Amino acid sequence: INAAIEVLKLAPAKDLQYESNYLLGELYLAANDLMQAAKSFELALAINETYEAYFQLGLIFSHIQKYENAQIYFEKALKFNPDLVPALINMGAILRNTGKFTESLQHLDKALELDKADPAAWLNKGVTLDSMGNLQDAIACYEKALSLDGGYLEAYSNKGNAELGLGRLKEAHDSFQMAL
Repeated sequence: INAAIEVLKLAPAKDLQYESNYLLGELYLAANDLMQAAKSFELALAINETYEAYFQLGLIFSHIQKYENAQIYFEKALKFNPDLVPALINMGAILRNTGKFTESLQHLDKALELDKADPAAWLNKGVTLDSMGNLQDAIACYEKALSLDGGYLEAYSNKGNAELGLGRLKEAHDSFQMAL
């Protein structure tokens, strides 16, 4: 990865085309250099606006918990591609993390309308419902995520926490055991 980054860095940034900047951003991501990745994706966007580059920037800012910036980039990605399920899921998570539960559910429900078989959408909907205190519906979402991906450890853990919240100690224990 580092050698590929060095080769791409040899050309002056303004001479790099969109694809080279985007690839450089992906390489920096793989090397876990988020700030350099962000700079590369921003350079790519200066050449050509695409939902892919906006989405990547949204992921970066979400990862470093700069939710306002992440939301801006996910919204831009969704303007280019309103049916981008991963962006809808990530917007739902950001809105939940900022206390906007109703808006979160709207994005997650749209993601599920587009892809009912996405376990991450079901998990995130469960987390939002859980955050709202709707534990029974949250458990149903976690169970749906697990029916789609039986190895989804986060879904088992979240399900166990919701079951614990409802006083279902045996079920919570079983879910936590599956998460281990």
